[in-house]
Amino acid sequence: MLDADRFTASRPIRIRRDFSELSFSLESDNRLRHQTKVHLSGLSPGPYIVRDGGRFLVALDVKNDHPVIVELPMEGAGLKSFTVVRQRKKTP
Repeated sequence: MLDADRFTASRPIRIRRDFSELSFSLESDNRLRHQTKVHLSGLSPGPYIVRDGGRFLVALDVKNDHPVIVELPMEGAGLKSFTVVRQRKKTP
C-alpha cells in the first residue's frame, strides 16, 4: 500500500519464487522531489535491504506479523524502480 504516488500499471510487481525478493516500479505526477511511504506486510521475519535501482537505501528488520513502513525517494514526476531483498543469515 502507498501513501502517495502509484504502482506503475505497465510494469508488474515481481516476486521471486522463494519470496526472497520483491521488485516494483512507482510513478508520480508530482514534479518536485519528495518521499512516498510504502507499507510492506506479509514478509517473512528477518533482515532485508531496500534498493533504489542498484543503490542501497535502507536496512529493515522484519518481525513476526509486523508491517514495515519505508520512505522511498522520488526524484519528481516519472518512473522509479525499487527492490526489497531478504538477506541471508550469516553462518559462523
